[in-house]
Amino acid sequence: MTIRTADLTKQFGGLTAVDRVSLEVSDEIVGLMGPNGSGKSTFVNCITGVFDPTAGHVYYHDEEITGGKMYEIARRGIARTFQTPHIFGSLTVHENVTVPLLNTDRDREEIEDLAAEYVDLVGLDHLLEEEAQALSGGQKKLLEFARCLMRDPDVIFMDEPFAGVHAEIKTTMNDRIEELRAGGTDFLIVSHEVNSLYDISDRIDVFDQGRLIVSDSPERVQDHDRVIEAYLGGGAG
Repeated sequence: MTIRTADLTKQFGGLTAVDRVSLEVSDEIVGLMGPNGSGKSTFVNCITGVFDPTAGHVYYHDEEITGGKMYEIARRGIARTFQTPHIFGSLTVHENVTVPLLNTDRDREEIEDLAAEYVDLVGLDHLLEEEAQALSGGQKKLLEFARCLMRDPDVIFMDEPFAGVHAEIKTTMNDRIEELRAGGTDFLIVSHEVNSLYDISDRIDVFDQGRLIVSDSPERVQDHDRVIEAYLGGGAG
């Protein structure tokens, strides 16, 4: 398995945002859904080094990485995107994508060629020398996606990649995710766009009030009583 958590917990004062969650991602696309405030993004942040977990464990290829720094985790082969893309607005699209490899021993020309390849992969090649701040919201998501591929990750965590993007960009995102999965890259995708998750995921995990309440196929999750109850109940806010 690529990623595994065991009783992962995150508390903020008296609030338990993630409550003893154990799950794994192994040779698959996992969709993570749940009501607002159910702990999805916090869970991803605990795995990728944004937050230190309060308790529990994170394993990558069975090696414990709990509490690792973001840069350490990224170097291991774990990449992520954010709800609001983290980009450098004054840099060009091409320059943005080169950033992850600039402080490595890779040849500069090799880095620039690889960056151009990934920019082309996500369909932004016509904007290669455009400043990133000029891109649309959806294009910025594609840019961040291209950049996270530069380290050739084993697993990619994506936080709301489909939110607020044009249908054409959503199709591009879906196609690239499926191509990368076929090539051996695992994904965990957080999204409120449940239909998109159902279409692309091998398995759906559902959070409610910080807990993993259901883990099943997309077909079974859609009509699952606990999932319906969680959404109708409004989750944790």
